[in-house]
Amino acid sequence: MKERTIKLLKVLAEESKPISLEDLSREFSVSTRTIRNELNEINTLLENDKLPPSKNIRGQGVVLILNADERRRIDKIIESYSADYYNREERYLDLIFSIGFSQKKILLYEKEEQFAISKSTMDEDMRRIRQFLDKYEIQIVSDPKLGMIFTGQEHNIRTFLYDAVNQSLGLVVVGKNESVTNRKLEIFYQYVDNHFIEQIDEIYNQTISDTQVDIYRYQAILFSAICVRRIQKGNMIETSYLLDEVSQDRQKISDFIHELIRQLIPKGINENERNYLKTLINKFEVDEEVSLLNWSASQLLTLQLIRYVEKNTGLTFSKEEPQLQDSLYRHVEGLLDRMRYNIQIVNPLKEMIQTKYSNVYELIKSFSPYIFRATGKEITDDEIAFLTIHFSTMISVLNQNESYEYKAVVICNHGLATGNLLAENLKELFPINVVAVLSSRELYLIEKFDIDLIFATIPIEFPGRPVLVVEPIIKMSTQYEIQRFLEENIQLRRKIDRQTDYTEFFQIMLAIIEESGGTLTPNLYEKIEIAFRKNNLMINKKEIQPMIKDILTAQNILIHKEVSDWQEAIKVVAEPLLKEEVITENYIDAMINTVKEYGPYIVIGEHIALAHARPTDGSKKLGLSVATLKNPVNFGHEDHDPVNIIFCLSAIDNYSHLNIMKNLIELIHDKDKLKRLAQADTVESFENILYEG
Repeated sequence: MKERTIKLLKVLAEESKPISLEDLSREFSVSTRTIRNELNEINTLLENDKLPPSKNIRGQGVVLILNADERRRIDKIIESYSADYYNREERYLDLIFSIGFSQKKILLYEKEEQFAISKSTMDEDMRRIRQFLDKYEIQIVSDPKLGMIFTGQEHNIRTFLYDAVNQSLGLVVVGKNESVTNRKLEIFYQYVDNHFIEQIDEIYNQTISDTQVDIYRYQAILFSAICVRRIQKGNMIETSYLLDEVSQDRQKISDFIHELIRQLIPKGINENERNYLKTLINKFEVDEEVSLLNWSASQLLTLQLIRYVEKNTGLTFSKEEPQLQDSLYRHVEGLLDRMRYNIQIVNPLKEMIQTKYSNVYELIKSFSPYIFRATGKEITDDEIAFLTIHFSTMISVLNQNESYEYKAVVICNHGLATGNLLAENLKELFPINVVAVLSSRELYLIEKFDIDLIFATIPIEFPGRPVLVVEPIIKMSTQYEIQRFLEENIQLRRKIDRQTDYTEFFQIMLAIIEESGGTLTPNLYEKIEIAFRKNNLMINKKEIQPMIKDILTAQNILIHKEVSDWQEAIKVVAEPLLKEEVITENYIDAMINTVKEYGPYIVIGEHIALAHARPTDGSKKLGLSVATLKNPVNFGHEDHDPVNIIFCLSAIDNYSHLNIMKNLIELIHDKDKLKRLAQADTVESFENILYEG
């Protein structure tokens, strides 16, 4: 039985009044569905001990009705519950960890005796474990000399063990497990003991960071512990494993691995194992340079995700808090890098996030098929919860900078004074503007008011307007009910305009200067910016980014070019930027080489490609060119070949080109426009089609 289940039983045993599922959900930071499941488990336990199960009293909640003797018996259960026998999940973990980590010979009949279960129960346990292992392409076999062992690719076995720890134990925090009360954690420590993990933590302090305290650190240490235990057991990466481009020059990771070997693996490791450790442990580092593949893919995916959330919430993130967009981009960048190697991070706050920010969480979860298409991998609920944090933070900032309200009427049959009290309480506790207090005889007047919601102290029906029946005096339980009512009708809330961002005004001024014949020099631009700042007119500098029409010149549009293959297509479209010294020859080589290394990642939509490299590969200025191809060419993309339109982007940083990327994402979704662009036979007609609307 879970530790939380025992705590839930304790709460019920100590409370004589009914407790609602919603209150229990908030108390334990889990969903009401989880609470129901754990109540079922509690009731099974109580019935087996011939104790009364919990009762669900309609409209009030759950309660345990106990006499004094029954209460004492439950107290004893709570006090002594550390069952002498493992439940099924605990048996799974013991089997998995013993086979994965123990240097002793593991025999099934000995496990049967240890667990005190029958052979048929053990057979069923093994059947379920084998079924779970299938997706990792791993098997459990019985070797006459070695006992029970995992067979399959060693890197798959390590990924499986890492996932098993994360999914079953949550975050294993170094230095906080001296007194272990969690049964599953106790099982893990039998095979990967706390002292051993602390040794790795100290090596991390010495070589990587002695100040970093975050999930990434703990996960890197856990993964390292799993790898070292497997190596100590005699299981090493034998297949060829090449370093990725970023991991090659990470000295502190090299130092970390060197010390792991020196202190914990005296027999040493082979070169493939060393490359594997260096590449995989690098994936737990944040705010470091990543591969070009992830640099571009993460920007596209981030912008698509923001666009998706904006479309489904009606909120606008693009003009607010660009640093939050940057943090989301950085997270997606790291996420894609980890997913490439089948590593996803555990989120210790997952259940709380799923409960508290359920709407945002479910919305991002509905975006997960797009992530699957981009990566070929399923994103975990833990990683979805991390993305939810970023958007919830954005929404919180938006709510601080922008005010919203609901317009409502109050219908009260207890007199005008009581109605006014209810109205004032609603205005005080919630963003509600009560425009009128009416009696039930005045329902006909509702049509005369521009309102969103109706609050009534008596049951009424009013077509076209949501109605909530409430008590005249707002209690704590009523507050939760009203909050849910507002959340269910969030689409009806109204924005209260409060102008604090003068970015658009700044852009209008620049446009007026140019339209009136003035020349917008860098010096003049800087003077205007200083004037805005001196007068406390806030502008979002990252929002002042060029669009495609601002950066794509007519001479950089190439129509119906003839090329023999994708490599020539990249060279042709890059030629105008090379002539203008926007890029160097090295930039063109980098674009071609990365497609050879990573595949057709630059094919971003149906028949359209975006050739690019990192800013450090030879980009000198922000620039854009485009070519339509007379004869489409294949890049090797499974879904979007052949390509007949190819853009070439020269980016100088992580954000100055983001509006261009946004324009391209909009273009990807407009198949009719793409078709007409490919058919355009002049530069002028291409421009007219591209910039229409």
